[in-house]
Amino acid sequence: MFEKLEDVEDRFQEVEGLLAQPDILSDQARYRDLGREHAELNEVVTLFRAYRELEQEMEDLRELVQDKDPEMSAMAAQELPALEERNEQMAEELTQLMLPRDPNDGKNAILEIRAGTGGDEAALFAGDLFRAYTRFADRHGWKVEILNSSESGAGGFKEVIAMVSGKDVFSLYRASGSGGQHVNKTESAVRVTHIPTGVVVSCQDGKSQHKNKAKAMQVLRSRILDSMQNEQDAQMAAERKTQVGSGDRSERIRTYNFPQGRCSDHRIGLTLYKLDAIMQGDFEEIIESLRTHYQSEQLAGQQEQ
Repeated sequence: MFEKLEDVEDRFQEVEGLLAQPDILSDQARYRDLGREHAELNEVVTLFRAYRELEQEMEDLRELVQDKDPEMSAMAAQELPALEERNEQMAEELTQLMLPRDPNDGKNAILEIRAGTGGDEAALFAGDLFRAYTRFADRHGWKVEILNSSESGAGGFKEVIAMVSGKDVFSLYRASGSGGQHVNKTESAVRVTHIPTGVVVSCQDGKSQHKNKAKAMQVLRSRILDSMQNEQDAQMAAERKTQVGSGDRSERIRTYNFPQGRCSDHRIGLTLYKLDAIMQGDFEEIIESLRTHYQSEQLAGQQEQ
């Protein structure tokens, strides 16, 4: 791993040099790409350098433990355990940072919420859940644009599809009403079918047929890409099946218990008694717990190889 970290540091220094070159400064697209890479590498390199400094400090203390001066030796022996503990923590953090990054992590995401079994009650909850995710997006400065929706008579959603755009959107969704304005949803409605796969997408939320078609194509591309990835990577397919269910009440992924104010994620055995906050978009603790769980699985898989 440390050979890889040295390679990362070399690349970081190379990128720093490139960012200072006049021809790169004049190429905004290239400069933006390098700036993004620099930011991603900076976290790893900063921690790696701190880790090396700590290693040297520990080595110096080990030498002092052998010092003939009893007072100096005792002082070094007293300080060493805390540094060794911190050293282990930093090594674990570096290992996690060096895990293969999903190439889609920095991309936008299509969020699809459908009411399961339960009629109006399920549709109302789908609406509540969509608003919770919208608030979560707002907390991160992301933009949410509804691409297609089917409202229920009670004010919820039978289905709602939205584009969530912003920094590192996909890396965080992967690991959770009526506007008062009438829109004619018949003349501008668009239905697109991808003949090779049979995937069908309809979009009718906008007044413009041209814009509806563009939105439908975004959803179509997302679904086809998802299908292709599932076919190419069996592990990814298995992960998706744990995240996307049929909507049946017996198929429990996450439970929202309103009388008890409880939210439970059954995949990782996490229960939080803060449902009010979660429905206001406070998904951070759930997402961090899921991320830690899947990182542990990745680390275990690497160690078995």
